[in-house]
Amino acid sequence: MAELKPIAPAEAKEMYLAQRRGEVAESTLQAHHYRLKPFVQWCESTSLTNPNELSARDLHKYRFHRKEEDDLNKVTLRTQLSAIRVFVKFLESIDGVEQGLHDNFVLTGNVYDEFTSVESRSTVVREVQDNYSPNGRNPLSQASRSL
Repeated sequence: MAELKPIAPAEAKEMYLAQRRGEVAESTLQAHHYRLKPFVQWCESTSLTNPNELSARDLHKYRFHRKEEDDLNKVTLRTQLSAIRVFVKFLESIDGVEQGLHDNFVLTGNVYDEFTSVESRSTVVREVQDNYSPNGRNPLSQASRSL
């Protein structure tokens, strides 16, 4: 097992972003910056000044903090937590946290569950047919007849 090397959360974030620069689009890089910013602030506000000390319990506390105290919607929460998980995996690669810690970071459930039930899908199909089809006809069924 490699020896963990101390690093400040903000410095680790900058290293991560520098490593990703050139690999991803500038807009993606900026999105990662904004998604990681609350995590770095949370680390600093909880006196977690060195990611070496970060544990699965800390990650759980952060997830709860973002979900309950910051009142994020499911999609935003999952997106931010996914970015944190990738960041933690990066920290593993630079000996900033224990190996495998990212595996212990439980993301929220599938945010798309409410959109994938049969009932929801049929409702969406009906709304599309009613609102976007000329004369209320289903353009998909018309296309399939012409094949």
